[in-house]
Amino acid sequence: GGPLGHYLETGWKSGAQPSAAFDVEAYTTNFDDVQGAPLADFARRTRRLMQETRGWEHLPRTADTFDHDAAEAFKRRVIAEYAGRGEAPPLITVVIPTKDRREGVLAAIDSVVAQTYRNWQLIVVDDGSTDGTAEAIEPLLADERIELVRRERAGGVSAARNAGLAQARGDYVAYLDSDNVWTPDFLEVMVAFVRTRSLRFGYAVSELVEEKKNGRRGYRSLPYNRAALVERNFIDCIVVLHERSLLDEVGAFDEDLRRNVDWDLFIRMSAVTDFELAPFIATVYDAWEERSDRITINELFGYRFVIRAKHLVDWAAVDAGLAGRRPGTVSVVIHAGDDAQAVTATVERLLDDGVDGAGGGDDLEVVVVDAKASEAEAMRLQFLPIRFPNVRVLRQTQRLSTE
Repeated sequence: GGPLGHYLETGWKSGAQPSAAFDVEAYTTNFDDVQGAPLADFARRTRRLMQETRGWEHLPRTADTFDHDAAEAFKRRVIAEYAGRGEAPPLITVVIPTKDRREGVLAAIDSVVAQTYRNWQLIVVDDGSTDGTAEAIEPLLADERIELVRRERAGGVSAARNAGLAQARGDYVAYLDSDNVWTPDFLEVMVAFVRTRSLRFGYAVSELVEEKKNGRRGYRSLPYNRAALVERNFIDCIVVLHERSLLDEVGAFDEDLRRNVDWDLFIRMSAVTDFELAPFIATVYDAWEERSDRITINELFGYRFVIRAKHLVDWAAVDAGLAGRRPGTVSVVIHAGDDAQAVTATVERLLDDGVDGAGGGDDLEVVVVDAKASEAEAMRLQFLPIRFPNVRVLRQTQRLSTE
């Protein structure tokens, strides 16, 4: 652990003290109830906090390699296991939303028709197309499994998917976008997978291939981790199969969102059931293609912070806490950037002057939200509650917007 590790294990026992620039008295005075070395205990607790709030931003969403042989063996095994049960195949509802992607949606529909699994209902939702999409789909409706829902005015991907889900009759639901296709055995393997493992939500692997530039390749194949999912999405909506009953429990897509709509839904579903990864490739697409009709291009990046605000805050606890607040008290909230010195100076001024010059006292608290300073700056912020009992520092696991 370097100099800090040496101090924690050895140095403090010999009476070694930090430099003169460190206000030892301020930090020892408030540690009267601690047995042993005050500064060593502070350092240990702070180091533990850094570990607990590391978060999952370091976790790669894509892998550079994939074991194709193991995937083929997995598919054979799970299909054989499910066949041995002799069950009647459940109905799968597939929802495809589209807008002005005539050729793309026809290819997507073809990939559903080509599935080795045959018991499906396909609902295509035309969200106000003007390029003849609906007319191109009309001849395909001769297949009674295919349905078309026409929306005269575009309402966005969430409204389109919800319009399709309103017509869903299947025991399970899968989603496909109008610029993607499935591998032919996707539904067959996924049904076998969720049924043999009694899962309510399963997802497979996306292979990402950059068709232009340097031709890089990646595999979105991260095993399920709910804590990581709440921070960032690593599951493609188009490789998911879930019980339709989950929608009754957590609701459908949030129509107020214009981006990250599947991530929001998955977080809500993960609150009531665990997910599991099926280790086989379900789709291949170019994740780096910069087309203007893609949501990732034409909708705001900041929607991810809207979702974090929905799910990182315990809003029920906020409402419950209102009853316990004392009249006349003031809480000051500070969003800490990566400059602990500036935050410290602000806190010092607040607690020196108080509100309207009345002084800090018990009627004023300061809540510093560390979201997310570097570890060096974060450790400096942790000094504040020791110096000032009225200060709390809340270390977050990820970077958040000021709002």
